[in-house]
Amino acid sequence: MTQSRLPLFGRTLLLVAGLSFPASADIVAGYRIGAYDKTKVDQTPTACDRATAYTYDRDAVARPVAREDIDLDRAIAQCRADLEKDSANPRLHYQLGRVYGYKGDMAKAMEHRKSAAEGGYPIAIFVVGYVKHFGDPSLRDSCGAAALIERSAAVGAYAGLVGYPAYTFAGLFDGCGRKPAKAS
Repeated sequence: MTQSRLPLFGRTLLLVAGLSFPASADIVAGYRIGAYDKTKVDQTPTACDRATAYTYDRDAVARPVAREDIDLDRAIAQCRADLEKDSANPRLHYQLGRVYGYKGDMAKAMEHRKSAAEGGYPIAIFVVGYVKHFGDPSLRDSCGAAALIERSAAVGAYAGLVGYPAYTFAGLFDGCGRKPAKAS
């Protein structure tokens, strides 16, 4: 690691190390975010998981599938069928939200992403926050995005662990009351 990267790396560690949240549900940017407990969710890979698993989802139970390799119509049908059997599974809601997003049906994508995020699914919390900031500019809510992305980092989503410090240090969440730790 080069010396010029060390200060940013150090600041990132300080920022992420300070994140912690209660295990119970609480309101984050208008969403009732619960705590995801994988021991309470069936971990057997479903057809939906096998068709849609995301590379950076630490809670995935199947091999990752690249976006270009997903048969969207088939994956949607598989995920819908699997959700009929296990409607409270946040992981399956995330998978279905992912493929609806790739299909371009943003309303259905957000419906399932929201269900997954409210179920505490780490990568879903990040994605909902990401969409709040980088999605439709007319619906932008940078401070809501900051809270969700910060929460995703606190619960271990890789995208949140990398994205929250990077976005914060880049100034995307300035004015939201979130101050990164200063390196000494």
